[in-house]
Amino acid sequence: MKANKKQKIITEIDDIIKQNIFDPQFNICSLTATLHVSWSYLDEIVWMKYGMSPHCLVETIKLEIALDLIGSYESNIWQICKIVGYGNPKTFRTAFKKRLNITHGECKKQFMQSENSKAEVKVLKASLWNNAKKNYP
Repeated sequence: MKANKKQKIITEIDDIIKQNIFDPQFNICSLTATLHVSWSYLDEIVWMKYGMSPHCLVETIKLEIALDLIGSYESNIWQICKIVGYGNPKTFRTAFKKRLNITHGECKKQFMQSENSKAEVKVLKASLWNNAKKNYP
């Protein structure tokens, strides 16, 4: 029974994050409130499934979406921030640089010069998830 409850919550976590990822007001407190679980229980479950903290999980998903947008060449930093739920570009730029070790502008330039930007986006996404598990609990 307990395993089923955890699995149900894991599924709900994924759904709730995906539904709210674009909302700048969405945070871990709203996630715990929606799930009706404590922060420590949420932390335990997210660590069990993803190997990272809930905050890191949400940030990783936002940055993953941002990489797709940067790879499409059509969005500027303000649009990307709005789309992925960052309240301001400074917060986005800081998270992006910290997690990917490259600025948004450098990344966009790299994608534009690449013959296969989709492959580079894929590599950066994999790096984002791997680094999150290793370095950003």
